[in-house]
Amino acid sequence: SMDVLHDNPNCFQVHLRYREKSLHPAHPELFRSSRRQAPYRRLVWDMYGSGPYMWHGFSLGPGLRRLGHLRMLGAVEAYG
Repeated sequence: SMDVLHDNPNCFQVHLRYREKSLHPAHPELFRSSRRQAPYRRLVWDMYGSGPYMWHGFSLGPGLRRLGHLRMLGAVEAYG
């Protein structure tokens, strides 16, 4: 997971779940991290439309996140 964040500086989080168990589809292309060649896929962007309620894969479920991005987001309660 750290390798994926290292390779993708704008990536907010790395999900720790299997694609088959996720309701959010992943792109079919398989990427590999540069350090350990760990396989990973990216989530589909704009899954549920556009506007203020776009869904890009944010989750509070198990995963690795960037602390700096969490600090920019602020309190999650503010988003409902």
